Amino acid sequence: MEKSFIYVRVSDDRQVENTSLGSQEDLCREYCRQKGWTVEKVFADRGESAKTADRPQLQQMMLAAKSSKIKYIVFYKWNRLARNLEDQIGITASMSARGVRLVAASEPTPEGATGKLLEHIIAAVNQFENEMRAETSKRGMFTRLSEGTWTWRPIIGYMKGMKVDPGAAPLIHDLFAMVANGETKDKALEVATARGLRYPNGTAIKRNKLNELLRNKLYMGWIDYPKWKVDVKAKHDAIVSEAMFMRVAAILDGRSNVVVPFSRDSSDFPLKRLMKCSQCNKYLTGSVSKGTHAYYHCTEKGHPRIRKEVVEAEFVMLLSRMKVNPSELEQVCDTFRQLWKLNHSENSKQEQIANQLRELVNRKTTLTDKLIRGVLDDDAYSKHKRQLETDIAVLKEQLQSVRTSTVNVEMAEGYLRTICKEPVSLWLDSNLEGKQRLQQLVFGGGITYHLGEGLRTVGTPLLFTLCATPGTKKSALVGMASPRGFEPLLSP
Repeated sequence: MEKSFIYVRVSDDRQVENTSLGSQEDLCREYCRQKGWTVEKVFADRGESAKTADRPQLQQMMLAAKSSKIKYIVFYKWNRLARNLEDQIGITASMSARGVRLVAASEPTPEGATGKLLEHIIAAVNQFENEMRAETSKRGMFTRLSEGTWTWRPIIGYMKGMKVDPGAAPLIHDLFAMVANGETKDKALEVATARGLRYPNGTAIKRNKLNELLRNKLYMGWIDYPKWKVDVKAKHDAIVSEAMFMRVAAILDGRSNVVVPFSRDSSDFPLKRLMKCSQCNKYLTGSVSKGTHAYYHCTEKGHPRIRKEVVEAEFVMLLSRMKVNPSELEQVCDTFRQLWKLNHSENSKQEQIANQLRELVNRKTTLTDKLIRGVLDDDAYSKHKRQLETDIAVLKEQLQSVRTSTVNVEMAEGYLRTICKEPVSLWLDSNLEGKQRLQQLVFGGGITYHLGEGLRTVGTPLLFTLCATPGTKKSALVGMASPRGFEPLLSP
């Protein structure tokens, strides 16, 4: 009796579970029985695509056929062996050279030239069907992607359907925040890993994969797929803000001096947008070091870095001196209303930023048109688009900052009256927005931190201006004549 091998294949694990492999094997065994051939061995590729001949069991079978005295390799259909004409011809030629004939149990072909022609026609049809199926799938994926739906496996931080992973997402956010705040990438990754950041399979993120993660726009709720020229807002929720993402991108590009405003909304560091570095006049930011101590610090190397509790204790002491004599309160409020009109021109500033923003958005549209017309190649387009996106993110953050900082004068006066009476209690009991409003009203020019000296105000604090008796330098602040720590100093 002549000997044979049986080859079976499925490309989907569900087919394995549904015993498709077993069904193929049974049909092939029955075919061999009818032909009177013995089955020496069955080779089965589970979950393997026929797009390539590089399949483990197929390669083992072809190797075994070289040293075995078999005459036939039997399989269910030709598309189980290969889905393109080139692979089928290559496999057939390799086996024919060793006297082995390939036979499809459900699509038998005669020997000779006619049989080879039929086999080639079947292979060509299989390849055509496979390519049509791939094109249909690609069109569907392109449509979903263009509509803002990520169609592939979710990235770390998200679950199936791109739902935010409540366990990993906060760690991803903190990883971005640490890098945005000036922490080194290695240190940020070390802290995130120590806090439990892992891929779904339990493995840690490697250093050589960190850049790829930090540049993935999916985290800011955006799909950028250059291969298909898809650049759209995603439907899934963002894990990091656009401003934070762009700041990290600027750092990765070596443009760490690019001014990308970082989020003001951090209740852990309420003084971030008030306190400046005495050496470079940049606003101090805040971060947690080694997961334990919190610091306010400058982003420039060697500039001030101070423990959060120390700075805020000094600030409370500074604020405690801002108390107005009750008899002077009305004078303070009258002066405040006059100064408010002179110093608040936010509407014009808001309009100016909005105009700049519209201009950048129009430039981005023009850039896309140039790509479509072939004026720009993909590399030039990507370079200019990245810079425009960074500039747009900066202006959006500035515009939001101006809008949130514009306070109604009546509301501000009400706060001022409370500040004049109990400034420390008001600050300690307020939420972040309340703290920032109080800080703006009292220290409009900001404050600076000097190493070895502590906090100093920039210019005359607003309450000193309001409380000065007209024509004199006398202050109505309780117990305050010429306190150290204020610039410029007042005469007693």
